[in-house]
Amino acid sequence: VVTGPLKNYEGFTAPDAITATVTADSGMLIKYYYTRNTYKATFDYGVGGMEDRNRVITYYYGQAVEPPVFTYPGFYFGEWVGELPETMPAHDFTVTARWGCSSDTPYRVEYYQQNANGNGYTVVEILNLKGTTYDFVDAPEREYDGFTLKYTPVSHPIASAGTTVIKVYFDRNTHNVNYVDNGANAPIASETHRYGENFIPKVPTKTGYGFAGWFVDEELTVPFNGYMTNGDLTLYAKWEAGVVGYVVNHNIQNANNNSYTTTTVYGNATADSVVTPELIEVGEGFIAPETQTVTVRADGTTVINYYYTREVHTLTVDKADGSAPVSTSYKYGADVKVSEPTRTGYTFAGWDIEVPDTMPNSDITITASWTINQYKI
Repeated sequence: VVTGPLKNYEGFTAPDAITATVTADSGMLIKYYYTRNTYKATFDYGVGGMEDRNRVITYYYGQAVEPPVFTYPGFYFGEWVGELPETMPAHDFTVTARWGCSSDTPYRVEYYQQNANGNGYTVVEILNLKGTTYDFVDAPEREYDGFTLKYTPVSHPIASAGTTVIKVYFDRNTHNVNYVDNGANAPIASETHRYGENFIPKVPTKTGYGFAGWFVDEELTVPFNGYMTNGDLTLYAKWEAGVVGYVVNHNIQNANNNSYTTTTVYGNATADSVVTPELIEVGEGFIAPETQTVTVRADGTTVINYYYTREVHTLTVDKADGSAPVSTSYKYGADVKVSEPTRTGYTFAGWDIEVPDTMPNSDITITASWTINQYKI
């Protein structure tokens, strides 16, 4: 009776010893099979608070080690800290990722100009830039005719996620409007208005004369267009003897708010006569008002207001995910904003039709398209 001797091999587990009886008429062959061990390789993500991104991979002893590919927004992978073997040793090991700040992290600079009526600001320029993560950056300087920088923006660090937005605001310049009334019954005081502002000058009176409008030149050949210039403005009154002036304000509803932009037409008629001012052409998508018939007052203070309202249409968004479609009303020409939908297990593939930037003169329905996600098991 003999017991076959065992050997020790690094990275292998020995089998149980075998005992056998050697007979006189035969030899004895004992075979032992050694099992290759497995060990754990831990790849540490290297960022505090993100331990859930660590990877632990089990390898057989001697198997080729293939590190996972880690990514970290705003950073580039530098190296593994710790000994990273090419093949799995006979023990567990841990290596840690070392990151460097990326030099092409995106950030955005937005430039805003004050609205002409002073009710906020509108973005007029966007710069999509790149820099090194956590570096402090300044907005490139800009100059716009008729505007003054509101305040100098502070330097901003570039967020690693690429979410940094620097906003720069410009206020409209204000200028004086001086009136030369050319003999009106009462002088008109100077006013201050913002560059580009749409305003209606006061209507002066002059006994025995009709007011024929405000002009920007002494020769009374160029009518005032209703908008403030980028500089002080002098307006000259024009009078016509024997007639009385009246004002027709054509108020055209704006697309994105409930205010109106006014186009003023100055008319003249004999005092106490009846006039029916014509409407102006504003194009499709508007509801024209009824014409008005009025008696022109002798003091020249007749003002007729026409209001042109925009057609309202419905934009219906069907997410095609089993939820009910959502309808939103927009005025014709209004800015259309539709958010990209999300759906578990699917990737948004776009809308069935192109989403317009502004509302057309009709109802529209847009339907989402989806691509089912594929996963590896």
